Amino acid sequence: MEITINNEVLQFNFESWWGPMYIYENIMDIEHHPDRTFNPVKTVHMHVMLYSILLNDNPDMVLKIEDFLKAIEDLKFYQSLMDYYHKRLAVIMDVQPEAKEGEQSKKKISRRMRPTKG
Repeated sequence: MEITINNEVLQFNFESWWGPMYIYENIMDIEHHPDRTFNPVKTVHMHVMLYSILLNDNPDMVLKIEDFLKAIEDLKFYQSLMDYYHKRLAVIMDVQPEAKEGEQSKKKISRRMRPTKG
C-alpha cells in the first residue's frame, strides 16, 4: 500500500511481523522499560507499531514520528492504515475467518502443526 505524508511517498506493506517488532522494541526501549512491551489494546503502542512498519518498509524515510502522529489525526487515513494492518496481520499469522453456522471451517493447519503419522 502506498501512502503520502508531508509529500513523502511511503510504502506500508507489512510483509513480516519481526522487522516492525524489532523497530518497535528499539523505539520503546523495551530493554529498560519492559512495561512498554507491545500491547495492541494500548493506543500509543499501536501508533508506534504503525510507525515501525513504515520505518521497516522505508529505511530511508525522513518522516518523524511527530509528523506521523499528526497525520493519523485524520481518522479516515488512520482507519485505512488499521484496516490494511488487520488484513495483513491475518495473512502473516495465517488466520482464517471463522466458519458461519452450517459451513465447514476454512482454517487450514500448517504442516508444522499437523500431527505426524506413526
